Amino acid sequence: MAHSLEKIQLREPIDVIVDGKLVETTVGRLMFNEKLPKDFGFINDAVKASGIKRIVTAAIKRYTSEEVEFIIDSIKKLGFYGSTVSGISVSVFDNKMVPEKDEFIEEAEKKVTE
Repeated sequence: MAHSLEKIQLREPIDVIVDGKLVETTVGRLMFNEKLPKDFGFINDAVKASGIKRIVTAAIKRYTSEEVEFIIDSIKKLGFYGSTVSGISVSVFDNKMVPEKDEFIEEAEKKVTE
């Protein structure tokens, strides 16, 4: 609620009670953990792409396909929300063009057909 009223920021440290213990975390981490099943445990670290991969792999081992699908979709939606509120945008013009692009693609296509 404090975040929606703009009293605290997504990455601002806050103290909350998680599983009966006082924990320093952020609103963003709370939002992320809300997307995970309750029995998954509280993740209080910055989660990058490799962390998402570990979470999904663990979920595949523990939950049904439908539950994993829901987890992935929930994390994806949160990611879109985060990129929207951050104001960051990416354009094709932000990327450098590789002069050998066509050669790379041709070589990759040959490997696929082998």
